[in-house]
Parts: sequence; C-alpha cells; structure tokens
Amino acid sequence: MRFLVESTKAPCASRGARVLWRYSAFDLIECDRAPTDVTIYARLLSGPVNVNGHLVEIPAGFFEIGNASHVLVRFVGPLAPPWQMALWRRGIRVLFFCPGLGACLELPTGLLASELKEKFSFLDGARAFTSELYFRSVPEPTDSLPASVYDVVCLSPEQRRNVAESLRLKGIPLLATAKHKLRIHYDGDIGELRDIDGIKLIGRARLPRVAGGTLPLRVAPRSSRPAQDATNGLLGEGQIVAIADSGLDTGSLDDMHPDLRGRIRMLSSWPIHHSWSPYVDHPGDDDGAGDSHDGHGTHLAGVVLGDGASSGGKIRGIAPRAQLVFQSLEQFTQIRAEYAKGRPSGFYLSGKPLALDILLEEARQCGARIHLFAWGDRADGAYTDDSWEVDDYLWKRNDAIVVIAAGNSLETSKKTQKRDLWAPATSKNGLAIGALVTSPRAREDSFDGDAVGPAELSGLGETRIASFNARGPTADGRIKPDLYAPGVRVPGPRSRLLTWSGEAPHPPQYIYWSGTSVAAAHVAGAVAVIRARWKEKLEGNAPSGPALKALLVLGAKEPDPDSHEALGYGRIDLDASTGDIDHKNVRLHDALEPGLQSGDAVVYEIHSERIFDLKAVLTWYDIPAESLINDLDIFLELEDGTRIWGNHPAGKAGSPDRTNTVEVIEKTNLPAGSHRLHIYAFNVSQPPQGYALAVSLSPEANLGRPSHSWDRLTP
Repeated sequence: MRFLVESTKAPCASRGARVLWRYSAFDLIECDRAPTDVTIYARLLSGPVNVNGHLVEIPAGFFEIGNASHVLVRFVGPLAPPWQMALWRRGIRVLFFCPGLGACLELPTGLLASELKEKFSFLDGARAFTSELYFRSVPEPTDSLPASVYDVVCLSPEQRRNVAESLRLKGIPLLATAKHKLRIHYDGDIGELRDIDGIKLIGRARLPRVAGGTLPLRVAPRSSRPAQDATNGLLGEGQIVAIADSGLDTGSLDDMHPDLRGRIRMLSSWPIHHSWSPYVDHPGDDDGAGDSHDGHGTHLAGVVLGDGASSGGKIRGIAPRAQLVFQSLEQFTQIRAEYAKGRPSGFYLSGKPLALDILLEEARQCGARIHLFAWGDRADGAYTDDSWEVDDYLWKRNDAIVVIAAGNSLETSKKTQKRDLWAPATSKNGLAIGALVTSPRAREDSFDGDAVGPAELSGLGETRIASFNARGPTADGRIKPDLYAPGVRVPGPRSRLLTWSGEAPHPPQYIYWSGTSVAAAHVAGAVAVIRARWKEKLEGNAPSGPALKALLVLGAKEPDPDSHEALGYGRIDLDASTGDIDHKNVRLHDALEPGLQSGDAVVYEIHSERIFDLKAVLTWYDIPAESLINDLDIFLELEDGTRIWGNHPAGKAGSPDRTNTVEVIEKTNLPAGSHRLHIYAFNVSQPPQGYALAVSLSPEANLGRPSHSWDRLTP
C-alpha cells in the first residue's frame, strides 16, 4: 500500500515503511498497513487511468508494450519534476497526461519494456496505447454534418502532418485542418483507420445550437432598475467582452442598434466553414454579420452591455460602459439535395471554425479577456473536442475567462430529467451557467407575470431553477453548472432585421428571450463589472480568470450543499462578488506565480477574538483532459485539530475532493482562536500550477499572509 503522509523532514518512523519520494510537504511511502504514527494525507490506490474517457487498467508491475512507440504509463505517485526530466534525458516525450496519475509517452526507437521497468522506478506499469482508445465515450451527436464527416484529433501538430499524409495515401479527402485536428469525409469502416499512427481521437463532427428561445409577446416589459442601482455605480468601464454568436443587429457599424452604438471594437462575419463545402450549394457563402434569423446575438449583447438608449436608460445591460467584440457565426446554409434528409436548409452556426482557439485568439487580439459562448452541443454531460479546446485555451491564457451556457433540456419534468449538460459547458476551466426564474408568479412558457430586467443581479429575492436547464453533473461527476443567473423572460435589444408576427413589446426596439444563453449573458456582464472593480482595488492589476471565477462563487447565494453536482454553487450576487458588502472582509489572493508542484503546501493563518463566519473558494485552471489532472485541495484546520475539506457536505468535515477545480468551504459560528487554511498540491503533472483564493470573513477575523513549503527535498 502507498500513502502520502505529512512530512516531518525526518525519516518515516512507521515500521516497515519505505520512502519512495520526498516532496516539499509530504512523503510518499509504501508499507503493508496504514501507518499510525504519522498524519495520512491520502492513500494511493492502483486504479485505472482515464484515456479519452476510457478507464484503462495498468496493474502495478505490468510492463507489456510490444513494439508500440506510444505507450500509456501510470506513475507510482504524484508526478515530481525530476521524473519528467529523467524521461526527457532518455529521449522519452510526454504526449499528454491522463487523469489517474498517468501519461501517454512517445518512446525513442529501440527502447524496450525492460528498460522502462528497470531504469524508471517511478513508473508503476506500462501498456501500449492501442487503437480501441481512439474513440471517445460520448453520445452520438444530435446535431451534425452528414454521418460521413469525422474529426480526427492527433497526438501533436507534428503527428498531424503524418496523419494527413497517411489519409491522403488512403484516398480520404481532408475537409479542413487545425493545429491538432483534421476533418475528413469518409464513407468506409472507421475501424480501418486504426492502423494510422499518430491519432489520438476519432469522432463524428458535432455542431452547436444556440441555448435560448424567444417567447410569446403578450405584455410590455416592466422596466428594470437602472444599472447604477444594480451595480453600485460600477458599469464595466475599460472592459472588453467578446461574444461569438448568430449576428449583431444590421451587421453594419454605421447603422447599429442605439443601445450598442459607439462601443463595438470589432465586428466580424465568419463565412460558411470550408468543411461544409461538399454538402452545400454555395460553399464559403457569407451573408454578413447581421442578425436576421432570430435576433439571439443582438439580445445577448444588450444583456451584457446595452446602455438602454432606446428606453431612456430603463432597459440596460449589466456593464453598459464595456466594449464589445462580436464574431458572427450564423449563416444561411443551403444544403445540397442529396444531404438534406434530416438537415434542411436554414440558419446554422456554420461559420464556427474547426478549433475554438482560432475564434478565441481573434477576440484576444482585439483586447478581449472575457468570452461568451451561449451555444453548445447536446452531449449529455460528456467531454467533447469543444470542451478540450476551451480547457486548453484557458490553461495557456489564465488571464481570460470563458462564460458558457449550460444548455436547455428537452426534458423539463424533474421526475424524468437526466444528466444532459451541453458541451463545451462540460469543460473544467470554463464557467457553466444555468437559468433562474426570478419572479414568484412567473410561468416559463408565457408572459403572465412580471418580466425581469437584465440589470437585476443583486437582492433578487425569491428565485427558482428554471425547469428547462440542462442538468449536471458531468459524466465524470464534476459540479456543473457552476452558477445560476436570471434567464426567463428577459427583455433586451431586438435586431432590426427581424420581422414580427403578433404583438410587439413597447418600446419596439426590444424583445424577450429565455434560456441558459440569457443567464450566461448576465454573468458575462457581471464578470466585466467585477473585473473592473477589482482592477481598481488591486491598483491597476486585473484579476486572473481563476480569480474572477473564485469571486463569482464567493458571492453566490443559496447553494444547495447536498445537490452541488446537479445545481452548482448557487445564484450570482453581483454586490457580494465585487467585495462591496457592508460588514464583510473580502480577501483575494491571485497566486499565479511562482505556482505549485506536486507535494507543495501553502498555509494562511486566521485569527479571531470572537466567533466568526468564513467562506473560502479555491479555483484553478487545469490541463485539458476528461477529468481532473492537476489536483489541489483546500481545508480549514481548527485550533482543536478538526479539518474541514473543500466541497464538504453540509454539517460534515468531508474529505479531499478528487474531481473539481472549484472547492468551497463555508462555515458559520466558528470558534474564536487561531486557525489555519491549508492548500495542498496533491498532484501537478504539468507545473507550475497557479491558483486563486477568495475569502470572505466576519470583520472581527483576520487572514494572514501565506507561508510556503518551497524547500523541496529529494531522496
């Protein structure tokens, strides 16, 4: 048996224990029974590694790789940097890490299994990376290009070129390429592609749809409160929000909706992506950036940052002084007759590029650090290529945040609703948002009650989760959606390219929308306000993406601690997240550097002369993969030695969380005295790992500066 025990900087005294590795704060030991004379942090079980959603067993001592050049390994414990250096010196390359203390390695020619076993004692076992693992365990797409269109993800950009050449030699046409990815047309047996070296994944091409819908227009909207009342005068000044969606009003900067006029930094139209070319009558067609189908993108932009010019300032967005980058993805797509069965001609997000980093980088070049994706793919909680691409972008760009609609469920009965979260809301690093009904009298299918203005994000009063929300958890058990915001019967700007049937609201420049897309737009606007406010507090240093996520969760109200996995961390409260609440002491520690590696620990001292309340939120961006890889833990150690772990059940101490990248401790009436808030780095496969910690304390309590275990030791 193997254990991580808290290090005393002296040899482990447990009888028969062998120290396998010494981290800065822990020892990795192996012994026949659980030690009783040291504090056990974790017991390491010889479980499977997660490869593309498949659980692959690699038994201890098993080293059978045949002639494979790509092999899966499991490490004996949390990955230490010297282990990776030892592999690199032998010419072994890590292609990707696997949840479960694993990795996929590329071996140099001639390296045998016996050498892996004898020279690298930190490897527990190895087996070949075989072709049955190319196919991700994910439901068949409900929205897709023809069944003959596949996306091929390669092990590396270099391997992509080799895979493309192998496909060419087989006579398989390439429809599109991206950094790690190919899109192909293939009518044959997909299993015949298994002999192509360099493939990581093969799957049907998946298409997104918007996560919202218009509602019958029966009554005029109740004017929302002015935005300065809802945000304490904070209007998102200096912030740039990027929205990739259907279109924006007329599509012309010279003739823009009054609520958005003058604050658009960039408006681009993405033509029908060339991977559609064999299936449409007009390949590469571009009908412009206008929002002529249903007005979804225009409405979202108004909820985020509309200034209410058309309503005398009464119907405003959350951040009415923020600026906008808009990427129009929707095009009218004329499907060729032979492919029209099951997919008629119409408006699709057919401008979406093959890889999301292309979209995100264009917006970044225009200054955007806040991104809104109010669309997705009905993935039933599974992790898809889009999820991976969001995680990969944020892992590399930790100053950004991507807000994502959780999706709208086809099943609205609580008795029958299953896990049906959309992707990329299933990403680990993105912020997935569900929808609230904010009026006690509201019906979700009509306008028989009061409408809800988009500026109302604090003091919402009675709310409930909208029945159409796609529900969590994700397929691997992560807590999603993260948060909830108003998403039912919300007025916002109406695209002037729309035609009307039935009664229009007054004034006619607005329209109602419902959906998790509207809720996500509320949160994107809130992020702009919070980022502006905390940049001011931090004397010009904008908080990181993980820090913004931590602040949003810190301010969230009324979570259900027994139903996190389905209902998330609660409803957004903008005042609380800006840190401007009376009688609260809010602290933010944005620790992106120097970062943590496996076995590190950080300690914050807490002292209070009186009984006090505490809420602490730890967040970080993880390496892209189906489940958690870089794994941090937080716990509160009381003066009497009691430990309360992050994401603990209500009224219980809990245990280390091995699933989520957001961990919350919330306790009231804690005893006076000196206590400690600990952050442990259980495993960091790819260091350094930054993190953000947001803490709300009663005024009488004080949070000290962190101390670290930087004196790293080796055997």
